[in-house]
Amino acid sequence: MKDFAYKLLCVLVLLCLVVAGCCARKAQSRAGKDWGRCADRPCFAGLRRGWAVKPGEDLWWALRAKEFAASVPGGRAQPVILQIVSTYDGGRTQFGFGQPVGYSGSTKDMIFGRGRVDLARALATYREAGVKAILQVEPGSADVAACLAVAHAALGKSACVIGYGVDCEWIDARAHKDGRAVTDAEAKAWLSSVLAWSPSATLFLKHWQVSHMPPSYRHERLWFLNDSQKFRNLPALLRDFAAWGSYFKGQTVGFQYGYPSDRNWWRRMKQPTVELTAAVLEKIPDAGFVFWVDFTAEQVTFR
Repeated sequence: MKDFAYKLLCVLVLLCLVVAGCCARKAQSRAGKDWGRCADRPCFAGLRRGWAVKPGEDLWWALRAKEFAASVPGGRAQPVILQIVSTYDGGRTQFGFGQPVGYSGSTKDMIFGRGRVDLARALATYREAGVKAILQVEPGSADVAACLAVAHAALGKSACVIGYGVDCEWIDARAHKDGRAVTDAEAKAWLSSVLAWSPSATLFLKHWQVSHMPPSYRHERLWFLNDSQKFRNLPALLRDFAAWGSYFKGQTVGFQYGYPSDRNWWRRMKQPTVELTAAVLEKIPDAGFVFWVDFTAEQVTFR
């Protein structure tokens, strides 16, 4: 009887070791997965923030960004807010603040006025919470370089600001459906201005069609943000995003998702923000920035 009990104990111990080994290999496999840039270097995860959703609740946005970054596989994501600072308005661009004191550049096709979000206060909140910010403009017919300069003059000196971005859908949008394509010379000039303000800053160009991006100019501080939507399902989204990543292979790319038009399938996920992000990072090795859109930010959790 004792011999039987001893043998049974040995079998149970062996089974425990086998199970533990399988779990360890599974965990190691998960940790060793290609989570893109988040696997071996810092990447950024957070939210797009416009002016309509929770306009006065800056801390809410900062905390959601931190929760989202903490949930990203790899454990290296830094929280960030993609902060809209100007919006397209009938061919012009509407800034959410007054004309910056000391700014003497072009203001053609620009409108200035306090918006629903106190942008200076928002950046102060992000900074205190340890959240970074990227400032995005929607230029319209206004000069893009001037729009970036205005954003920098008004808000760029905040310690939380790590870069700038241009939503290319709105470049000369009155004359060009889906915006005018960016030339190599323009991309180089815009990035040169950004780097003159801060050598560590980045510039993104955003669209869903590669034909609207500069054809050949590339730089380590220039990255490309895809905001495609209206997908049938997750595989369709991943195919589109993977094609974007392949086109810009070797360059940092980013993705903006969570749109209401895709909610019919992502809402079925147990944790949409976590699961969708893990799928994107595993599929696209050069993904360094991921953003959940503000339009559905109140409908999901970020951890």
